[in-house]
Amino acid sequence: MPDINKTDRRHLVVLAIDNNRQAWYEMLIPFIVSLRATDYRGRIGVIGYGLSSEKERRLLANGIEVYAAVGAGDLPWDRYISAGAIFDAVSELETLALYDADIWFPGPHFDIFDVVPDDDFLHVAPDAHFCAFVMSPIIGERKEALMRQCVQDVLDRLGHPLQAGLVVGGRAAWARFAQYVHEQAGRIGQDFQATYGLDTTFLHLWASLGHVRLVGREQNFATKWGLHERHDFDAAQEILEQQGTPIRG
Repeated sequence: MPDINKTDRRHLVVLAIDNNRQAWYEMLIPFIVSLRATDYRGRIGVIGYGLSSEKERRLLANGIEVYAAVGAGDLPWDRYISAGAIFDAVSELETLALYDADIWFPGPHFDIFDVVPDDDFLHVAPDAHFCAFVMSPIIGERKEALMRQCVQDVLDRLGHPLQAGLVVGGRAAWARFAQYVHEQAGRIGQDFQATYGLDTTFLHLWASLGHVRLVGREQNFATKWGLHERHDFDAAQEILEQQGTPIRG
């Protein structure tokens, strides 16, 4: 692992990935390369789910930290528990940004750790629409109440549905969320089914309790918001924007 100064060790950008070869080339490598093309010079980590020893070796050789998954369940929601556990392994860590592996960074600036305040909340980007997969994992006798909590309570508090592709927070916020996800996972088969979208369901339910705040949509931008490409003649480069705000991720 590279020698990283104490200041840099306060923040960590991390993503979770398994040993899938296609994901390695089409998601993880573009993620890392595009992030390093920005002005971010801090730590990058990977939560590994069955990564081969060769993949781990290559990551470490390129200055990427590798963390073992907790293994409490499927990757999409287990990564929340595993992200919270990283704080136990790294005493200097103050803020962690967990990204989906299929995000890339158009640059040149990376400022998520500048725009997220030092508080006890998780911070996520809004989504333009409520996707059906947010609600579809909910089953059982409490389905109506949980659906209302997942949808209406979140809209009442935040005004938008949420994207699970970026979750940022400090030590206390991650510890509470990780514990909550672990508890909710124990209700799979009763209140939830382990299907696509369950990670987003858990995030919405946590937000409905008042533990989430929004960051700008540019931090985890979905093109359905409407994307504009502007040519910066001074810098001789194309800038991706939304209503004049440069896209970060």
